[in-house]
Amino acid sequence: MQKKYWLKRVILFLIVAIVATLVGGFFLLKIIVGDLWIFAPYTNELLGFNKGKNYLIIFQNNNELRPTGGFISAYGLLNLSNGSYKFEFADSYKLESVENLSPAPKPFVELLKDDPNFKGWYFRDGNFNVDFPTSAKDLEKLYKEQSGNTAINFDGVFAVNFELLEDLTSIYNIEVQDKKLDKQNLFSLLEHEVKNIDIHNVEMLTNRKNILKELVDKLINEISKSISKYDDFFEIIDTGLNEKKILLFFKNPEIQKIAEEKNWSGSFNSRNYKNFIYPNIANIGGRKADRYVRKTHKYFVSFDENGLGKVKYIINLEHLGTKNLNSDIYKAYLRVFVPTDEGYFEDYIKITPGEQKTLTFEYLLPKETTMGNFTLDIVKQPGTKDFWQISIQLPADNSFRSEKLDVRENLALWSGYLTKDQHFDFNYFKDTFPPLVLWQKFIDQNEIEIAFGEALNEKFALNPGNYEIQDLNYINEQTDEIKVKSVKITDMKVILETEGISDSNEERYKLILKNIEDKYQNKTSPNPLELTVVQRL
Repeated sequence: MQKKYWLKRVILFLIVAIVATLVGGFFLLKIIVGDLWIFAPYTNELLGFNKGKNYLIIFQNNNELRPTGGFISAYGLLNLSNGSYKFEFADSYKLESVENLSPAPKPFVELLKDDPNFKGWYFRDGNFNVDFPTSAKDLEKLYKEQSGNTAINFDGVFAVNFELLEDLTSIYNIEVQDKKLDKQNLFSLLEHEVKNIDIHNVEMLTNRKNILKELVDKLINEISKSISKYDDFFEIIDTGLNEKKILLFFKNPEIQKIAEEKNWSGSFNSRNYKNFIYPNIANIGGRKADRYVRKTHKYFVSFDENGLGKVKYIINLEHLGTKNLNSDIYKAYLRVFVPTDEGYFEDYIKITPGEQKTLTFEYLLPKETTMGNFTLDIVKQPGTKDFWQISIQLPADNSFRSEKLDVRENLALWSGYLTKDQHFDFNYFKDTFPPLVLWQKFIDQNEIEIAFGEALNEKFALNPGNYEIQDLNYINEQTDEIKVKSVKITDMKVILETEGISDSNEERYKLILKNIEDKYQNKTSPNPLELTVVQRL
């Protein structure tokens, strides 16, 4: 009975209080109810029963991509204290104190240096660090600086992407300004009514309507009264958490640890991965062009016979929009985080509608990451749903198994849209097959070429004593006394330099290979291996 009463108390409070905040409270209901016994010890703290709690909620428009999801269009201040709540919803442009701005990160300076409205690091640009907990701390600092409210301390910072609003309008009947909203028309309506809500033009701000606040208020009302749709609501929230449409940061380290274990925190630390790749884009051009820029990623890794891997990563950006208020020129800053000493590659992107740009990055995997212990993590940037192609190739006759990849002997393939982080494990199987001879032929009177299907152990392959050539007297009875003088290897081809072979077209010779093996100590079968080579020049 006590458990039931406690659960009822939490649910009722959350439905009437926190759910009503939409942007900041819906996920608390989800995590407390959905993972009740994990979060139960922290319920009073999360809801401010022990001590009042302040949360900062940022609304990110992923149509203008930023490192943690999108440009900060709006923000909310949520206070929970002893069973009551207070929620303030505001336009991010209201934080416009230009007198005490912190210096902006270098990419903003590089891409916006000719913009007369650019004066420094605004709160709305504060989510620049790819690690959301770090960005959350930056946002708190910038909020204090630009609001003048230096006394406030946030207990958590939460991010919600525009795409989550699109998902929610698909299940609730919402009308704004006599227009019924759905997933298909939400973006166009918002942008039209506010004359591009995030245009970065201060002069236009005083005249625009806060249609976003009207939408939120009506969505709040629908959620609170539509009990029959709670299953759909929670499914959207659950998907949003798992696909990084919602990011959570708590200052309480124990609660934050749970969020990180659930992969809900948007945290990124390269030390947590054996092998990974994380492309991250910041659209700094002030347009919603990410809605129209198609991004395709190709990740290829090939291993040599020593087990060392080389990666080739290709990203293609194709601007499918037309020149207008939203799409225009796409200006962006790209970072590709990889397991190298440098930590990441970077580049500046500028493409006009109708154009595309392809960038290629190549690097070696760390020596400790071999094909025998290879794993791969593809880290998804919040706010994205890009197409990926993955190809992993081992040397010939090696193979592996993987549940997620399409394995074809020594080749593994995967393709699809990246909706959440992907982890790939492999079971590696060492080559146990003998090296195969593809052909043997004369390339000169005293030069014989032997082509193999894989690389050889050069210790044995370069030893002239491991080869013997006998004249079979097929054309005439003159027996050549043949000696192998030297051996060289080129592109898995053995070249035997000999002496003693007479000019005798179509004469046949027995070629004997002894103790020839591949890189994995597999010898030819049988051993010795006898071949016939015909003199044709």
